[in-house]
Amino acid sequence: MSSATFYLDERVRVTASLVTVDGVNYAVSGIQQAKLVEAPPDHQKGWALLIAGVTCLLIAAVPLSIMLATFSTKTSLTTLTLEIIFITLTTLIGLAFLVAARKTLTNRRPRYSLKLVTAQGETTALSSRDNVYVAQIAAAIHRAILS
Repeated sequence: MSSATFYLDERVRVTASLVTVDGVNYAVSGIQQAKLVEAPPDHQKGWALLIAGVTCLLIAAVPLSIMLATFSTKTSLTTLTLEIIFITLTTLIGLAFLVAARKTLTNRRPRYSLKLVTAQGETTALSSRDNVYVAQIAAAIHRAILS
């Protein structure tokens, strides 16, 4: 029965004797358990991007307020041009950070991992945002262990 295939797709193959995930082989005889683990979304990156975006906008606001307060007809055109370029670039970078932060912080989908427990310890064999996909693979491994 070692030729029985319990699951097969482009990334994963589960047979009665071998589990292959992304080219890494695991002997079914060495697997004690296959677990589906849910990891909540990590928002640290989003908060860091938000802080960076707000900081860039504040950095752009300071030269703008100074430029407007000290503007006179004696200010050189080169100085004004450089200040405007600096303010524009800093503002655009800040806005880009804010857009990235919004996308990261609104991603509420958790990641699901397939953890394989062996005598050597626990290893993460696969991660996906698709709960059903990972659950199908875990079930196939359980069937292979029992066969």
